[in-house]
Amino acid sequence: MAKITSADAFALGKSFLDAHDVVHAYYLDNWKRLKKADRERLQSVAVTLYQNASDVITHGVGIVIDDLQASVAGLTSVTRKVERALKNINTVKKVIEVATALVGLAAAIPTGNIGTIVEAGKKLIAAAGVQGDVKNG
Repeated sequence: MAKITSADAFALGKSFLDAHDVVHAYYLDNWKRLKKADRERLQSVAVTLYQNASDVITHGVGIVIDDLQASVAGLTSVTRKVERALKNINTVKKVIEVATALVGLAAAIPTGNIGTIVEAGKKLIAAAGVQGDVKNG
């Protein structure tokens, strides 16, 4: 089975929260008709569903953090390789090309936009002619 993605976790968490809302609304709308034991059980199930939805969303956040940490490790590895490669470049045109790609990556990082950062990292890898992956080093 494939690993769950952060997007999957967020979507599932939202679905569980929506289901919680339906169960809770049923609980409130039918309060007078429900037996005490049924009210208690519905309340317990609604609370547990809400807590589990929150746990699923928290898992999604954890996936995002793990992905970011892998990306940072990959970017660090790539920039170290580029630094070593720069020492062996003999033409000013190539030094400017690689340095410009480094500037692009450095400018992308503060945006926090993962797509922009990954694209800038790929451009840097191509410009410097190094092996690497912006996610895995």
